[in-house]
Amino acid sequence: MLETLKRRQGLLALTLLALSVLLALALLSYDPADAPTSLVYPPGAETQNACGPVGAFVARALLAALGVGAYALALSGIVLSVVWLKGLSIEQPLMRLFGWLLMLVGLTTVAAMLGFDWGSYPAIGPGGYL
Repeated sequence: MLETLKRRQGLLALTLLALSVLLALALLSYDPADAPTSLVYPPGAETQNACGPVGAFVARALLAALGVGAYALALSGIVLSVVWLKGLSIEQPLMRLFGWLLMLVGLTTVAAMLGFDWGSYPAIGPGGYL
């Protein structure tokens, strides 16, 4: 029973790691001219995102919603998967989730207030809609 539980946790951690790395790759290769876009005219003929059209769509949606917080989401997924792969458990997961959400709101608020210009963000700005 314990062996099956550890195997599931390892599989979940590897899946989360793969998705987080793909998300980070999609965010880092974001191009505002990738379809679907209304930010650049004319839109690019080919998708320049390293993860293809799906990566371009996910990156645009997350950058619009979270701004700089999208990078924090990808980094947090990588860190959480490494913790799980080491076999460690998360103490007080609901409290940690609440703290992480507060950190995300704070990060996006500071990014919007200071107007970071780290790259090309959707028209809403570096803090996203959050």
